[in-house]
Amino acid sequence: MGKIKQKYKYVLIPLLCFFFCLDMRGQEMEAWVLVYDDTKVEWDAVPPSLDTKLHKLKARRVNIHDVSIGSDASWILTYHSGQLEGMHSFNSSYEESSVDLEDLWDLLEEEDKGLNRKGHYVQDIAFTPEMDWVLIYDDYHALWKNINVDLQATIMQLYKKKEKIRDLAFSQEGAWVLVSGTNKIYTSKDPGLPKKLIKTLGELQEKNHQINHIEFHHINEGWLVVYDKNLTMWENIPDSLGQRLKELSNSSHTIQEITLWGLPDLPIDGKIRSD
Repeated sequence: MGKIKQKYKYVLIPLLCFFFCLDMRGQEMEAWVLVYDDTKVEWDAVPPSLDTKLHKLKARRVNIHDVSIGSDASWILTYHSGQLEGMHSFNSSYEESSVDLEDLWDLLEEEDKGLNRKGHYVQDIAFTPEMDWVLIYDDYHALWKNINVDLQATIMQLYKKKEKIRDLAFSQEGAWVLVSGTNKIYTSKDPGLPKKLIKTLGELQEKNHQINHIEFHHINEGWLVVYDKNLTMWENIPDSLGQRLKELSNSSHTIQEITLWGLPDLPIDGKIRSD
């Protein structure tokens, strides 16, 4: 595993996040990030270090591909660097995590071997509630840590058939739902997916709508589906995001990415990383 060369580089940001979480203890956090038209990004109530990064990326008008926020406020963001076609950049606050994400960091950034160093295209990073993960990159490649064997088999079967994975999401109970490039839906055998979501996905498929993105909100069993160009359906998401999505659906905008983050009980005893 790689090592962080500047020992105190990330001390300040984790401490800010720690006190942010401490201050909000006992309150429900309802954060979201919305990316549309390639370079436009809006957000609300995200962890402080992510807020800082999004402000910088918005000013540079970069193309954001994926934003993933873990259950403990750690986050990963991938975006086009704007320097060379096919090259992508990666930022993370894994040092803020209460679990060890250094293996994921190394897969992306390890000198000479990291995916980002070699210019691979990272499509999606999905966290389980326990902060295990799946990383999908290029057209038919995926890496993971401690995920369900049924999900592993599904991913391998799809890639064997040269069928791309469009999106993957984990519910607050750890159940998963996967959307393939042919608009097929695959789900975990374990319970934990809202019945209304499954019904909604089936109805969209029957009407030949293209399902692009599924997101879970870890408060009140919320969920969200993005389909076609800018249409959405949801249950129990932040009011501010719902209003913005209604506005986008009446326009010519294209939605690329929506990330939801909600914690009913924020942890205050997480590990603070300084090296």
